[in-house]
Amino acid sequence: MPKRYHAMRAAASAGTEDCPFMESRGIGSRGPIVLAVLAMMIVAWSIPCYATTDPDLAYVENDIQSPPTMYSYGSWAASSVSPCFGSSCQSSNGNPFQNPSNVSSLVGGLGSASASADLSTGILQAYAQEDGTTGSSAAAGAVFWDTLTFSGVTGTNTTGALVFTVPGSFTDVGYGGACAAVQVGGYAQCNPFTAPVLNASSPSETLRIPFTLSNGSPTEIVAALYGTAYNSFNIATADLKDPPQVSLLLPTGVTYTSASGVFLSNTTPVPEPATWVTMACGLALLGLRALRGRNARTRRRAP
Repeated sequence: MPKRYHAMRAAASAGTEDCPFMESRGIGSRGPIVLAVLAMMIVAWSIPCYATTDPDLAYVENDIQSPPTMYSYGSWAASSVSPCFGSSCQSSNGNPFQNPSNVSSLVGGLGSASASADLSTGILQAYAQEDGTTGSSAAAGAVFWDTLTFSGVTGTNTTGALVFTVPGSFTDVGYGGACAAVQVGGYAQCNPFTAPVLNASSPSETLRIPFTLSNGSPTEIVAALYGTAYNSFNIATADLKDPPQVSLLLPTGVTYTSASGVFLSNTTPVPEPATWVTMACGLALLGLRALRGRNARTRRRAP
């Protein structure tokens, strides 16, 4: 079936419904015309409208767009499902903001959604699934931010990079987005809802944000993502929990402290590309030396 995420995203951004069956009709003063119009409205209401505002995405977007500037680190996770029965349709985890990890999870009557953010692992996750019923939707999103202070920087043009790897999986009209930003001496801001759309045709993305390193200068990083599934003929999913992960590329000898005290503390540091080249050259030299030694021993044993 054709994908409709572009139409739905535009409708969600505009915050208006887009149902051709519900356009206003001219109504005369005569009774038969009024009855005809009422009949048309009844027929229209019985026909599903598949390009309307996604209330769950709007809720998640409002929650995770921008971190508050009064906190030097924090995280937030939000999920929403509708309609749901006998339980809350919306869940946010992150109050107070200043928490290095948060998790939000919902299973509603017609879908499920979950999200998580963890500064210690650099992992952000979002998952949303609706069950294919007309009007059902689900959305999830997560964000974290931290302030880093670097040391061991040599030179004035030394650079590092924040890398955000986002592997996603989408079915039907599920879609999502991701963003990352770095700001030296200020507040980093990014909005995944204005980022390029991730979907079944383009499910993955790797963001690399280079920045200039400076000893002692506070450097704020932020990363965020979301996924949503809305009003599909079939079961739609947005799965960004493979997991998407944040990492830092730093030159050898450069270290940092974080305002949270835990940023990437449970991960293996990613070596700078130059480090990989040095390791490869070293292994090649060791292999060449071993080969020469074996050839020399072979010659000595020859009659």
